[in-house]
Amino acid sequence: MNSKKGGFMSENIGMFLDSANSADIMSWGKEIDGFTTNPILIGKAGAKIEYLLDLPGKKFFQVNSMKEVDQIIKLAEGKEVDDIVFKVPMLAHNVSLLKDIIKRGLNSCSTMVYDIAQLWKAMDLGVTYSIIIHAKNINEFFYKEAMDFSYMYDYQTELIAASFRTRKDVIDVLKTGYDNVTIPHVLMKKMLENPQTRVDYQEVYE
Repeated sequence: MNSKKGGFMSENIGMFLDSANSADIMSWGKEIDGFTTNPILIGKAGAKIEYLLDLPGKKFFQVNSMKEVDQIIKLAEGKEVDDIVFKVPMLAHNVSLLKDIIKRGLNSCSTMVYDIAQLWKAMDLGVTYSIIIHAKNINEFFYKEAMDFSYMYDYQTELIAASFRTRKDVIDVLKTGYDNVTIPHVLMKKMLENPQTRVDYQEVYE
């Protein structure tokens, strides 16, 4: 796994911003590989998909029908469609939607994945990415189980760890060998803020 990525912590880890705020996304520049969104994030940011499509990197948009897929494709006319990824909640009634997206040759992503059964089905379908939920999962070790499972079989799906509440959550996931992580803007800013480093810095410069 671990195909080429950019990212501000490793060339082998894809770093995505979990945001639909254009200013936040642009503030990271080439330090991130793109961004992940959902209808709630887009609504909170007051964002328009046509403007988000102009931003660099991979762009993950959550959809619930092929009609929504087609609307985004129409808005992206003349733009790089290969950078668009269609996220679909991993539920039984959405399997046909994922199949249709894959059949069209578009980038697909199963999201809201909380257990191995969901992950297995998503990978068996051949999704491009699968978003593994961490902090909200009642199984606190699922992120590890998902990575172990992915190594057991020859699936091409890349895993994206998501749903972080603390800096430690992110560090724990990074140590397991994930392909990608998606992190909220506020938490991303805290990633290099180790308390002891701040103490050491103050002793020297303040």
